Amino acid sequence: MKSEPRPSRFWEILRKGKVTEMSVSPTLLRELIEYYNENIGDLPSEDRDKYINGAKNLQRVYTSGSVLDPSTRQLFTNLTNVPITNAYGITEMGGGVTITPDNSALEEGYIGTPLPGTTIKLSDGDRGEILVKSSNMFIKYIDDEAATRAAFDDEGFYKTGDRAHRVGDDYYFDGRVSCDWIRFHEYTINVLELELRLADLPYISEAHVLPVLDHETGGLVAALVRLRKQTANQAYGDISLRHLREDLAAKNMASYKLPTLLRVLRDDEQVPSTASGKVLKNESLRKYFNISGYLSDQYAADGVEYWGNKLDTAASTRLFDWGGL
Repeated sequence: MKSEPRPSRFWEILRKGKVTEMSVSPTLLRELIEYYNENIGDLPSEDRDKYINGAKNLQRVYTSGSVLDPSTRQLFTNLTNVPITNAYGITEMGGGVTITPDNSALEEGYIGTPLPGTTIKLSDGDRGEILVKSSNMFIKYIDDEAATRAAFDDEGFYKTGDRAHRVGDDYYFDGRVSCDWIRFHEYTINVLELELRLADLPYISEAHVLPVLDHETGGLVAALVRLRKQTANQAYGDISLRHLREDLAAKNMASYKLPTLLRVLRDDEQVPSTASGKVLKNESLRKYFNISGYLSDQYAADGVEYWGNKLDTAASTRLFDWGGL
């Protein structure tokens, strides 16, 4: 399919029952579920079942390109009874690096085990930057020896720039070294963790956490979210930044991790992304928060709520929160 396909188009193809394998980004998988809930789920059973029965001809669904939310995976599996395989891969390795085994548990960040012929090590033992070697990997950047030397360690493993941790033979994705961690005062905030917690809120259908540079604190959390369409049975009212923070705190999220900026997307607004579904975070900050570079001292933007950059004295002081340990 061409880039940026519409969920409606996917469902019409699935309804015909001729597709047996499908590879999509987690973003598109979530959009397929949302489209079903908003446009197909309330159809007469005879019409609705045509879509479900067609989708059940799928034998396998693959996702890659960003983190797969366990709740999204569970919802699609419950809907279609089709197993979902999550993969982690990078272009420099010629594609796949790890893949989740059949019938694996629905765990946050789980990216599976190495593919045959692929060797992985982590920079700090059982955690750290993902370093990869395989027979399919690229060998150099053309006419750029300095970049080539910087891309590999002393043993010839490619430095992916991604972080993970290992439990036994299983790997769990922890984020991109350069952009998935926010330093707020003396604390470190895991962007992926917060995105998953936001997505778990019943009134949010899409959530993105954008790091904002701040001279005083180091970094702030901007939340860019889309609300679920309200129905007679599910009315959430207006969602404010205070409401959002209180709901996250009620789920035992430490107060220093809570968003300090909020922008709610309108129905006609789309988040800038690559063809593979990866969010362009800097562009999103410029477009929806009017932020380029560091946050200004007198920041204000239409449609954006700002909490401020002071550290809440009620923040957890557990030792393992310090420095992201």
